[in-house]
Amino acid sequence: MQQDKSKLRRLKLILTVGVAVVVILPLLSRWLLRVEQPVTQPMDAIVVLGGDPGDRAPHAAELYKKGVASLVIVAGDGGGLAHALKMAGVPSSAIIQEAGSRTTWENARNVAPILEERGIVKVVLVTSWWHTRRALACFQTVISAVSFRSSHEAFRQDDSLVTPSMWGTVWLEYLKTTHYIILGKIAWMNCFPGK
Repeated sequence: MQQDKSKLRRLKLILTVGVAVVVILPLLSRWLLRVEQPVTQPMDAIVVLGGDPGDRAPHAAELYKKGVASLVIVAGDGGGLAHALKMAGVPSSAIIQEAGSRTTWENARNVAPILEERGIVKVVLVTSWWHTRRALACFQTVISAVSFRSSHEAFRQDDSLVTPSMWGTVWLEYLKTTHYIILGKIAWMNCFPGK
């Protein structure tokens, strides 16, 4: 009887901790997954990542129009982002498309030769807010000679907390980041860049 109560207490503790983790990590994702690095100087290129485009193309176009960089590299997209950039006013002559990658790691690996060939040493990465930490870590690990900044579409005013509809995306990003670290694709220290 005493042993059954002890097992029940352990089970309750495990369930409580599990539920707390499931609820708390998504709520902390704005701080754990996002890297906020305002672009304060001109850069050599803007690299906008494919995948979940959201507001990536308009944000990259906005940076281009502000004169942050005169070149936009689209990584891992079948043409939708390049088209959206053109529709937002970025000339075709300012866009380079890398369409062979399907993952963030492949984005970095496939963009590396483009950056090296053109002597590009300062890049701003444009992606979704929840993807900034892993994207930045991938690019810094693969292309250590380049200085990267991270930029993402701005939070809407009402996004003070991650809504439950975002929890799946956030959890998937935690899993992908952990997976990349375990496989050695990103260095743990690159997950926490200096400001």
